[in-house]
Amino acid sequence: MKHSLSLHSVLGHLLPGAVFLLALLFLKYGSNLDSSAPLKNIPEISASVVGAFLLVAWFIGLVFDAIRNSIVDPLWDMCWICVGGSDAKSKDNIDWKDVFFKGEKQKIKNVSNNYYTYYVNDVNLCIANIILLLFMVFHKTSTSICLMLVPTVLAALFFLDAFSLRKELIRLVLEYLRKLNDGQ
Repeated sequence: MKHSLSLHSVLGHLLPGAVFLLALLFLKYGSNLDSSAPLKNIPEISASVVGAFLLVAWFIGLVFDAIRNSIVDPLWDMCWICVGGSDAKSKDNIDWKDVFFKGEKQKIKNVSNNYYTYYVNDVNLCIANIILLLFMVFHKTSTSICLMLVPTVLAALFFLDAFSLRKELIRLVLEYLRKLNDGQ
């Protein structure tokens, strides 16, 4: 059985989970690192530790994706319709099965690789930064205000980029569905 990691799996799931885990490790152990020899323990890290880290990071990324898929996207869609986004009336009529299962393979690949994957990555990294910020606020760590600005600013940047990508993704999908329906 041949399997390979897709761009979507790496960017949408593994990367946000790994960033979150590394940030937590930094918060927990960052001040205790021996700055005189930061790389002295690298050879002792075994493949099983790296494998376990990647597996846990991927699982955390899947949790972020579940939050995006079940909570963030439906809320976003409701808000998008409420504020009268472009083609708000048509927005209700998007059947994602028509796009991802019945559409032309090359068009699906282009939309997925150029918009959807980066949208998922942005939202999942935004969720990771918000959870990290909440951890910093509610966990008893001596975290400076300046350090707390990092996940705040990153969450805002990822949110804005995700908003832009989703807006463009919806425009492209509606355009594609109109062409598909006109052709029938």
